[in-house]
Amino acid sequence: MFFAICKTKKGGENLSTKYDELEKLKELKDSGAISQEEFEIEKNKIFNRKSVNEKKPCKKVKLFFLLTIIFLIITVVFWGLEVYWSNVLYDVDFGENGNYGYFLATLDYEDGLISRTEYKEIEKEYLKTENIYHFFKYGKFVVLGFSVIFLATGSILKIKEKGGIEIVN
Repeated sequence: MFFAICKTKKGGENLSTKYDELEKLKELKDSGAISQEEFEIEKNKIFNRKSVNEKKPCKKVKLFFLLTIIFLIITVVFWGLEVYWSNVLYDVDFGENGNYGYFLATLDYEDGLISRTEYKEIEKEYLKTENIYHFFKYGKFVVLGFSVIFLATGSILKIKEKGGIEIVN
């Protein structure tokens, strides 16, 4: 069993439905229920009627594909910000002002080289940076998940617009 995308025939409705309606219309004309002029008007209505299958392209499909692209771009931005905040998080700076990373501060605090107040200040900055880093680290997967959902939804709508899926044995 495999799947195939079925395309609807352009030009309209099922022809047998139109012919059935014309046959009924002819019976009405032959029985005298309608005149030749009314027959011609109704016949033209039947042939000029647009099919249910003749639809304009679905705007929802375009919207879902656009959202997919936007969310993929956001995913790339999140990835870049994750890399940036990772570097900030694990950066060790031996500057003149004594500003250094959390891990060195932990060692220095345990050895008694810095005060508890200095250590808590460094720890507070580290935890704030860590939260931002994790937001981007895990947020990119959430945004990527939405991209996949939008792509799948857009694809399903596009398949429905083309006429659906037929299961072929």
